Amino acid sequence: MSRKCSRYVGFKIFVSLLAVFTLAIANAQSEPEEVVWYADLPEDGYNHELDIMDIEAEQIQLLKTLVKSDLTFNVINTPIIAGLEKIAQGEDACVSNVIHTPKRAAFAYFSAAYSVFLSHQIVYIEGNENAVEFADRVTTDGHFDLEYAAQLVSMPNIGVAESRAYASPLNDMLESIQSRLIFVHGDNNVASLLQALLNGDISYAIEYPDVAVKYAAKHAPNKRIALIPIDGVKSFVVGRIACSRTKKGRRVIKHLNQALRSLGTNPNYLNILRKPYHGQLKRHYTRAYNEVFGTEF
Repeated sequence: MSRKCSRYVGFKIFVSLLAVFTLAIANAQSEPEEVVWYADLPEDGYNHELDIMDIEAEQIQLLKTLVKSDLTFNVINTPIIAGLEKIAQGEDACVSNVIHTPKRAAFAYFSAAYSVFLSHQIVYIEGNENAVEFADRVTTDGHFDLEYAAQLVSMPNIGVAESRAYASPLNDMLESIQSRLIFVHGDNNVASLLQALLNGDISYAIEYPDVAVKYAAKHAPNKRIALIPIDGVKSFVVGRIACSRTKKGRRVIKHLNQALRSLGTNPNYLNILRKPYHGQLKRHYTRAYNEVFGTEF
């Protein structure tokens, strides 16, 4: 075989190998990559705390349609804390509706805003004279001074749901005064807490306002719930999506953030998120949503 012919054959082999290699890369890139997504979704699709159909399934569905990538999401019903533990132990996955903390940031990347919640407030029954009188003593500019209240010997019982997650700085406050608190537990810790409030076993509860109002309306419609924001606690908290602190996790967060920027400006998304709120709480929620997502709804 001549040298010229050998070069020609060698060139054809090189071109063929290059084509095969390029096709293999293209096929690898086109194959969808699965992302395990842990979400705390009720098995029956119903949020019994709020007495409404659960809203996060709708959130996830909307978000998935906006993610422009080869990612596919395998959504698995798992409590948030359990999902975070899996990530902390090294699993490559994501968990939604997580509050950012420095401790969690050590093992997870966090997305932009995914959800907005009105913060925990002091909840009491309007007819409880002792609770009303004490609240007047420790409330300044419409905010309940929890740390000052805990210093007073006469402070009535304040209950919290055992194992409930709280954002900072409320979490820090509760840890500093935990000896003055009553931790309520039961088959459903939150329901047990609010039932204790309605029964008069405790004077105050610290709970999400929408959850407290809905529970009282369903189980004691003749009683009126009063709410007071807690001094030093922002009026809302932001829920985010946390993904493993890995190369894949960083890539997933990048695509989620692109989708979330678009999702936050969608009025349908606001309508989904504020379903639990009514009246004045709904107006408060809309203001919080606008502040978080930079909208003017």
